[in-house]
Amino acid sequence: MKTRHITIMFTDIKGFTKRTSLMPRKKVSHLLKTHDHLIRPLFKKFGGKIVKTIGDAFMVTFESPTNAVLCGMKIQKVLTEHNERSSVEDQLEVRVAINSGEVHSKGKDVFGEAVNIASRVEGITNENEIYLTEAVYLSMNKNEIACEEVGRKKLKGIPEEIKIFKVLMEEIHASAFHKKRAKLLEIEMWKKIAISIFALAVLGLIIYLSLALKEKNSETTLTPQVQTPSQIDQCEGCFFDGDCIPFGTVTEGRYCDKDKRLRNVKPAGTACTEAYECRSTKCISGTCILPVLREGMTV
Repeated sequence: MKTRHITIMFTDIKGFTKRTSLMPRKKVSHLLKTHDHLIRPLFKKFGGKIVKTIGDAFMVTFESPTNAVLCGMKIQKVLTEHNERSSVEDQLEVRVAINSGEVHSKGKDVFGEAVNIASRVEGITNENEIYLTEAVYLSMNKNEIACEEVGRKKLKGIPEEIKIFKVLMEEIHASAFHKKRAKLLEIEMWKKIAISIFALAVLGLIIYLSLALKEKNSETTLTPQVQTPSQIDQCEGCFFDGDCIPFGTVTEGRYCDKDKRLRNVKPAGTACTEAYECRSTKCISGTCILPVLREGMTV
């Protein structure tokens, strides 16, 4: 039988027995598969070796106490992210307990007081927390891990009180919070961009329709109907809709100019450049301002 000094970790899902007693077997199986899928690869990543599993619990050994605690922190971070995107019934709240000490090994199994202490510490650990003994705290790299003392605890079956520490999880939770907040801010930003694009599109449509209507209202040239050469020759002005409008006169709001083009004349107050553009006799300072021409009046 070999004796060696190692670090032991116990993990389990808080309240698993009570929780799964209300679930169908298929749901329990799905929960355990999710649990294993999320945390098993992390043990290997930090140099841990799985000694045994019992339902929702893992017993894992590490050569390095620092790696054991870092592994526990990674587990809690991964599960925090999983819980944020999962329904309540799929969420996993795991507690992690770690102790270092001398153990006996037989085959792949390990046992001894160090193992018993780690198991008892797990029993007092809160969900989503990492508790470790003074033995781990004194031997780990404190520059990589922030901890605070929980106090001395009397553990069942252990003669002396054991000083317990817990890893400060605020950094892990804060990271998850800021990640979630950044995602919400990104969604809000895209919403604002979409609203702005929609508003610009509506404004552009309004401007386009306004300009089109203005252009239609300000159009001055009317397209005359096609007439036979004899009718046009007989008319000394503009021929429109079967009528001959004499040159230089206003008839029914239309003016026949010197080029025999039929134009709509503008009302008083409208901008102009030439007198014939107005229903008044003169265009003064770029505006039609004199009395309206009467039927048959020559400009």
